[in-house]
Amino acid sequence: MVSRRQFQAGAGVIVSWKHVYTELRQDIRRGAARPGRPLPTQDALAARFRVKRHAVRRAIDALKKDGLVVSWQGKCAFVQDQASQHRLTDRPRLRVDAAAQGYAVSTERIAGALRRIPAEVAPMLKLPGAAHILSGERVVRLDGAAVQVVRHYFDGRRFPGIIETLERLDSVRAALSAHGVADFRRAGTRIVSRRPTQHETVILEITPTQPVLALVTGSVDATGAPVLATETVSRGDRMHILV
Repeated sequence: MVSRRQFQAGAGVIVSWKHVYTELRQDIRRGAARPGRPLPTQDALAARFRVKRHAVRRAIDALKKDGLVVSWQGKCAFVQDQASQHRLTDRPRLRVDAAAQGYAVSTERIAGALRRIPAEVAPMLKLPGAAHILSGERVVRLDGAAVQVVRHYFDGRRFPGIIETLERLDSVRAALSAHGVADFRRAGTRIVSRRPTQHETVILEITPTQPVLALVTGSVDATGAPVLATETVSRGDRMHILV
């Protein structure tokens, strides 16, 4: 008699969830299932192995325990990708860290107005409110995969036109230098884990149930005057922050 963990696949072959687990594990090990890419849907895997979806779910759960796949409610399982390690220092260095780990870094502007300005940004810039804040939003990709949404906030009275400069130079450091700030450093960082906004789920290609790591950082120039506030929203499965 076939148990609940097994299903008759035809020709006298009994397939269990362990067989599905072994086959998928081999797919991952030999590169047939690539890191950062989704596995086929449970229905597709059930059809491939001629098993019930319960067997597929058990196999995926076992792969998750092995650290080979990750999944969130409402989205299929993904082959676990090696996360980039980024050390939080007093000077931004994501590009340096990523390049040292062999990643190709690219950024692109996200069109449209920002959905919100965090409540702590105005105090970081020593402004009474959001009226004079200039903001720009970009997505950061490592090897083509979206890992971060980064939002930069500036005092528009001190740096008029800096968002256009940032788009032209594609570097915060270069943009601030063009506006008279030769150097700057982080003066404080607030780190929280939260659910993503709907906007962030689209940009980062994640489900609303997948937590993100949000950092809000204030930066100052050589005199200690605030020059920049940055909100960085990272996929926790693809970006690890070292402090």
